[in-house]
Amino acid sequence: MPATPTTPPPVDTRRPHPFAASRPVGRVAVLRPVVVGLAVAAAFVTVFLAALHHPQPHGLPIAVTGPRPAVTAVEQGLDRQQPGGFRFTHYADPAAAVTAVQHRDIYGALDLSHPGAAHITLAGANGPGVTQTLTTAFTGSAHHVGAAATVTDTTPLPSGDSRGLAVFYYVFGVALSAFLFAMAFHQGAAGASLLVRVTVPLAFAVVTGALLTAVADAGFDAVAGHPWQVAAISAAISYAVATATMALTRVLHGLGIGVAGLIFIVIGNATSGGALNWHYLPGGWRWISQLLPGGAGVGALVDVEYFGARHLGPLLLALGVWIAAALLLLIALPALRLDVVHRRHAAERRAAERRAAEHAAAERGAVPGPVLGAGSVPAAGGTS
Repeated sequence: MPATPTTPPPVDTRRPHPFAASRPVGRVAVLRPVVVGLAVAAAFVTVFLAALHHPQPHGLPIAVTGPRPAVTAVEQGLDRQQPGGFRFTHYADPAAAVTAVQHRDIYGALDLSHPGAAHITLAGANGPGVTQTLTTAFTGSAHHVGAAATVTDTTPLPSGDSRGLAVFYYVFGVALSAFLFAMAFHQGAAGASLLVRVTVPLAFAVVTGALLTAVADAGFDAVAGHPWQVAAISAAISYAVATATMALTRVLHGLGIGVAGLIFIVIGNATSGGALNWHYLPGGWRWISQLLPGGAGVGALVDVEYFGARHLGPLLLALGVWIAAALLLLIALPALRLDVVHRRHAAERRAAERRAAEHAAAERGAVPGPVLGAGSVPAAGGTS
């Protein structure tokens, strides 16, 4: 009996709704960015508010010179008003204290050597927060001892950075660009050789340092002067963040990106001391400030720009430790057989080569059968 012909289903020729879904979207694909966005927002707000919501000086180094009774009275008064806020250093004469302010060994000095007069010496390059704190504290102290205060700024901020924020935003830009580069480079060059993974970030860091130095100096007169030193420090910041991000990502995979972002972008910028001097940070935030690339970079650039690079060594050492640790991880991971990406790519390459060999053998009509070992008995029907 002939089969009954079936009628094909009608084709829906209606125009799809312009706002209809073009493909199915899973629940995870929708919820993941929501969770990530909330986590990033919570991290930023929590860290920045914890570090900066109630700024108070902690151990801000200053000096008071003059007759010993007057110096003691002022120091005790300042300590009562701001317990632990100031760290007092003693100098033999006012000139030595002024030199210490110029070298950033201390942040301010109050001279009571002349009766009825008090001279305040500050460095405006330390930022408006420090300037306001010390001006208020020293003026009040001078009033209590019956002296009229005058103020001298030994190192004023340049016209291109009147609020002292240029270095902070500059270092933030360097760190953020290095972090984004490391994310993209890790994904795009996962199977590259060690030489490529080490030298390409270095080239990026050098170009970044030169480019951003030119923009900040020639373009805005903000981070002005000492272009070679600024470019070199900028390159060191960029290379430290990029290589450390890559190392964390290779160890922790997807989680490494989040950890690197938390360390270098969130915590690093909140504690860098650029927006507010690191002496104003509470507790542990203050102690890690100058150890992270952001804080070390801000301190190094301020030291080079305004204070003759007299305290550059420890800051460059901090950047060097980050770079050395990151390179050590990148070099040691393959030797410790922890380079999962490289091994996976090698396995995929071997599988592709095996499939190509099998395909070539099939095309020749010579697909190999099982290999007979010594003493094996041929299958029935074989020749004797």
